[in-house]
Amino acid sequence: MKAPQKRTLGIAARMLNNIVSRYIDKGTEAIRKEYNITPMHGYIIAYLAHNDDHDIYQKEIEEKFFIRSSTVTSMIKLMEKNGLITRESVEQDARLKKIVLTDKAKDMQSKINKAMYDTDNELTGILTKEELDTFFEVIEKIKNKIQKGRSTDNISEN
Repeated sequence: MKAPQKRTLGIAARMLNNIVSRYIDKGTEAIRKEYNITPMHGYIIAYLAHNDDHDIYQKEIEEKFFIRSSTVTSMIKLMEKNGLITRESVEQDARLKKIVLTDKAKDMQSKINKAMYDTDNELTGILTKEELDTFFEVIEKIKNKIQKGRSTDNISEN
């Protein structure tokens, strides 16, 4: 008789991430095609839209999404080329460029936001409030553990 396979957190997390990402991507596919953006561009636009109460710089996007600087630089350049964002100098430091959504991106964001909201409601609707609370508590606990060791462990970001 074959011994039961050990469940591993890394594999389960990767599988869930892939499945949920594909599901969300499918729900936003038509809008992303209309605006010629990648799923990650959509996430960045959503983040900018939901955090419009303060200036956002490239470093914040790198940290929020755990993406390497070179990757974010490439994405920002493409998003700027496609008219989705602008990079604007700030008064306190001319070297810093805040990232600002264009009207085109704001229009797209409202459409994507609805599609993502509907998808999120569909997925969270299969769980009880207690299950959701536990799910998010576990995610935070794991995330906090990894982030504490991050600076010394040199965890790959992408």
